Amino acid sequence: MTSSIEAWPPRRQLPTPEDVLFAWLIWLPTGANLQLAAREELQRSQFRQPATPEVERLGMLLEAVSNGTPPLRTADVRRENR
Repeated sequence: MTSSIEAWPPRRQLPTPEDVLFAWLIWLPTGANLQLAAREELQRSQFRQPATPEVERLGMLLEAVSNGTPPLRTADVRRENR
């Protein structure tokens, strides 16, 4: 049996913000008001600064849903920030 760190299984990747949003949408009851639910989730989550880029992206996605606007793709956000 080896005790080197390489023997450990690789770290599990965290889900992407888009995957988290998708799971949240599936979790909502049928017929839920998406805009209201997203506002409530943003208030409940109270994303704090400094946030990781992934947390910021999730907040942006929820904010887009709460405003009734389609979320931008990550590539679009990067292009806009140039």
